[in-house]
Amino acid sequence: MKHLLLIPAFLLLSLCASAQNYEEFKKQREQGVEDLKQQSDKFAKDREAEFKKFKEMYEAEFEKYKKNYNAFLNGEISAINLMASDDNIKVKPLDDKYKPTSDQIKSSASNEKKVVEKEKADLAKMTSNQALSTLTKSKDKVQRMKDGLAALRTLNKSFEVTSEAVAEPIIERKVVATEKPRELNVVIEDEDSVIESRKEAEEEARRADVEADAKAALEAKRASEKEDSIRLADAARRDAEAKNAQTSAPEHKYSGEVSVPKGKPTDYKRISSPFGVRIHPITHKKSNHKGVDMAANNMTPIYATADGTVTYAKWMGGYGNFIKINHENGYKTAYAHLQQIATSNNNKVHRGDLIGYVGSTGQSTGNHLHYEVYFEDKLIDPEKTL
Repeated sequence: MKHLLLIPAFLLLSLCASAQNYEEFKKQREQGVEDLKQQSDKFAKDREAEFKKFKEMYEAEFEKYKKNYNAFLNGEISAINLMASDDNIKVKPLDDKYKPTSDQIKSSASNEKKVVEKEKADLAKMTSNQALSTLTKSKDKVQRMKDGLAALRTLNKSFEVTSEAVAEPIIERKVVATEKPRELNVVIEDEDSVIESRKEAEEEARRADVEADAKAALEAKRASEKEDSIRLADAARRDAEAKNAQTSAPEHKYSGEVSVPKGKPTDYKRISSPFGVRIHPITHKKSNHKGVDMAANNMTPIYATADGTVTYAKWMGGYGNFIKINHENGYKTAYAHLQQIATSNNNKVHRGDLIGYVGSTGQSTGNHLHYEVYFEDKLIDPEKTL
């Protein structure tokens, strides 16, 4: 009977325990929900802060991009204006047989200028959100800002690929200082030990002197070899110029065939970028290439392709070291990205005369000659004249 009475007591205790466990479970569940809500709020807050940080960086990079791109387009307009100019030189009559044919004419300076001016106008109206939609397809707003920022940084880095012409190498003469022998702290016990210590110090000093002399001799030898190589290169260049001057045509007429661009301006390996529509290596946009790019080794000689007058021979923004030759009959040629210029303004040049050396100055991605041919306001495909 007593056992039977214990059953209800056990059940009562079990119910109390269950109720207590349920209340505990309920509290834990409520606490868990609250923790999740706090975590969610913290995540949303962190994401918003991250978004604002990248958006601010993206906006700054976008403004930098617009500034760089606008400067690039201004440079293009300056180059077009320069090449379209007659340089205040009276144009001499040219026989029709030397004028460009319709298949050689691909565009005109005035049309190219209109295209660039329209691009400038579109750039001025462009918003950061419009640019972002072309730079990334991500749906996540933070990732979109990250993608846009990375893309703009790449574009801005392309605009900044601008290098000056490299000067002749400067040989650094290193002076090797002889290290003084370390002072020996010798405990003098007798005369023999003192003499032995002095001998060791003298021997160490002698070895240091020998090593220093050997190093100095090696550095001097290397410096001498560099100087010899530079002298040999200069001598070879002077010999080439002298040979070129000697082999130039003895008779020069400032009209007719010799004043019409013809032949290769340099000994190139290949045409790395032809005339016409291409994806520009700096802007990464489709644009018209007004000349041809001839890939060649650095310091490969460049020659005038026709008789004429040098009307521009100096730095020209993204085109680097730049030469324009007016051939005084409507034809004009341009040579860009030169490592060095070997002529000057107002020089009279003849076909085959040395005018400069191939390089990668300005906004350039490698050693090459950018070569353009104009006839009056028209752009000629230079490959047709090679």
